[in-house]
This record gives sequence, C-alpha cells and structure tokens, in this order.
Amino acid sequence: SIAAGAVAWALILAHYSTLRIESNARGGPAHDLLRAELLVVAVILGSVVTFAIVSWRGNRLHREELDRANAELLKYAAIVRETDERFRLMFHGNPLPAYVYDCSSLHMLDVNEAAAEKYGYPPDKFLELSVPDIRPAASPAELAQELQVRHVGFNRAGVWRQRRKDGSGFSADATVVRFVRNGREQELVVVNDVTQRIGTEKALRES
Repeated sequence: SIAAGAVAWALILAHYSTLRIESNARGGPAHDLLRAELLVVAVILGSVVTFAIVSWRGNRLHREELDRANAELLKYAAIVRETDERFRLMFHGNPLPAYVYDCSSLHMLDVNEAAAEKYGYPPDKFLELSVPDIRPAASPAELAQELQVRHVGFNRAGVWRQRRKDGSGFSADATVVRFVRNGREQELVVVNDVTQRIGTEKALRES
C-alpha cells in the first residue's frame, strides 16, 4: 500500500509539470489549468491528512484504510495522466505554431507540427535551434531585457520579426507563457502570423 502511494505521488508530480505546458499551449480559458491545479492540491491535502491520521492513531489505523487511501491516490494519478495526454495532444495538434525553450540557454525544447512547418524545419532539426536563430533582429541585450520583464504565466510579447530556414521573414504576434519545470524556467511561445495584416494597415495609412 505504501509503495503504491509512492508510485502515485511520482506519477502526479511528473505529469503535473508537463500539464502546465499543455494547458497553456492550448490558449484556451484558464479554468482548465485551475481545475488541474485544484486536483493536485486535493491529492496533496489528502496525503497529508492520511499521514496525520497514521501518526495519530498508530496501529489503530487498519490496513484496509491505508489500502483505500492509496487506491484513491492511484485513481487521482490516473485522472492526471489522462488529462495530461489530452493537453499534450492539443499542443502538438494546435493549428497555431508553438514552441518551448529554456530561458537560460535559449535552446529549443519542444515544437509542434505547425511551428516546424511554418519555419521550414523538420521537428528534430528545429529542436537544434536557439531563439537567436529565428529572431536574428533581436540583440542578446534585447532578449535578456525581455526575459527580465516577463513573469510566470501569460505575457503578451507584441510583434516579433521571425526568420524561416530559407532566410525569409514574417511578423508574428507572440503570446508567451512562462513556467517552471524541473527547477528551470521555460517559456512557451505561440505565434500568429500578422504579416498580411500589418501590410494592409500600412497601405491604408499611406492611401
């Protein structure tokens, strides 16, 4: 029973770190992420209560009660795994280009099919890139300044000039979601090509 509970904890913590990415990548209402967070909080509180009862009652706590508590933890872990898989599929199936990079090294960590196609790279080759490779107009000082002002959670980054593999460029309205995973800050970027819109607005101003 105790071993099963430990397994449940490992599953919950591992999948919760990934869940934050997939939920935010979807770009939908924040209540899905909140519900997932509340689920994890409920599991944590349930475990604390179970531990307190064991300490207080000692041998009077029957083995079947421990088994029942661990079964509940395993059930919650299964729910988290299922939700995590759903969000993972939403990230990779999102029609808007999206990628994840490490805030310290600026190296790419994940990319969806839409982004790989938009930038003209196979997914595995895109993961060999770093942020300056697709944002050559931004100096290291500018990138560092951007990282300093952004906070954990959703950030509207404005319009960035992006470069494809063939050297052509496009303007992207970027939404950035910063989060912490495995003790490291990372950012999910979802980009929307607004090159045509900017061109149209410029033409209207000049007419």
